Amino acid sequence: MSERKAINKYYPPDFDPSKVKKVKKIKKTGRASWPTVRLMAPFSMKCLQCNEYIAQSRKFNARKEVTEEKYLGSRILRFHIRCPRCNSELIFRTDPKNADYECVSGCKRNYERSTAKPNEGPKAAKNETFDQMLERLEKEDEIEQLNKDGKQKASEETGIEQLEKRLREQEREQQLIDEIDDLQQKNKQAEKRKEEVMKIDLQGET
Repeated sequence: MSERKAINKYYPPDFDPSKVKKVKKIKKTGRASWPTVRLMAPFSMKCLQCNEYIAQSRKFNARKEVTEEKYLGSRILRFHIRCPRCNSELIFRTDPKNADYECVSGCKRNYERSTAKPNEGPKAAKNETFDQMLERLEKEDEIEQLNKDGKQKASEETGIEQLEKRLREQEREQQLIDEIDDLQQKNKQAEKRKEEVMKIDLQGET
């Protein structure tokens, strides 16, 4: 066994390395030069050839193609996989603008990811440029700040109004208490007068 694992080779005394023919390496071009990578399906899709459904996160050996297209300096990559049922080619690519993937040919996405606002359609979000997105986000931040400031002012106003209402209620309660005291005193005086009148009447009868 040790002889088979020997690394050293025998070279005869008349060996001339210049006479050995060099084998030229053929550079691979086109599809053959694309590296094979192991990946998972980024979304659930359907093969347009045989209507086979492919679940999200299913593993594939894919060919990675680096395209010349760029978005903000980052290259767009294409991935070529094979349908597990009919062996047809399915192609999808990266979408750095939306931080997602999109189908190119041979397959169809089962569920479209909506990035639009509730009041806008899906086309508005897809046609939105980077500058428009920045403007929209700045406007949203300004609106949020205005809403926060308005809520704070409203809360301050409501606190002052509540204090004023409490003071008014206390004043009314005090006025009512004073009126009740006056009425009680008047009633006592009226009862005393009645008692005096009753005594005078009794004395006159006797």
